[in-house]
Amino acid sequence: METYENVLRVFAGYGFGKASMAEIASAANVSRQTLYNRFRTKKAVLSWAAAGFTEVCMARAVARLADQETDTETAMTGCFMAWISDVLPLLRSSPHGVEILDMGVDTQRRENVDRVARMSAHLADFMLDRGICRNAPDAEGRAFLLIMASKGLLLESQDTATFEAGMRRAVQAVLLLEPSGETTTGEG
Repeated sequence: METYENVLRVFAGYGFGKASMAEIASAANVSRQTLYNRFRTKKAVLSWAAAGFTEVCMARAVARLADQETDTETAMTGCFMAWISDVLPLLRSSPHGVEILDMGVDTQRRENVDRVARMSAHLADFMLDRGICRNAPDAEGRAFLLIMASKGLLLESQDTATFEAGMRRAVQAVLLLEPSGETTTGEG
């Protein structure tokens, strides 16, 4: 994870056009020649770093959902923290973070990599397994809402604490929980 993140920080700090292969190689802890031999282009390096970074985040997020010892709300909030919150510092503390995020997303789209669909499927399966939803369409709809909330919070949050608080509220709403963590009955 650290190597991918270091490379992305170079891109986010300088912008794609001004990030040098020497700086990128240093961040990846390899020689410039090794970088050229392995990737040939700067765009290929960005694609590798973005894919590696998001795969590590995805694996951590799925692991949070797989933890049977964790309560549902904490598991779901933790899933989003693992999946998305590491992106926030790249966006907020770097002058070209948004540019690099957009380029990474575009690259993955061109390569037919749909991590959002994968995460949505993991969330839907989790909600079905935990008995939160009675059927797949309901679980898929709730997963979609959480993913859209996470995207909005990623764009609006200035720090991880704000992102986490917002995701916790979104998870509670999707799970029909009161802020205290108790399930609402709908009776009045």
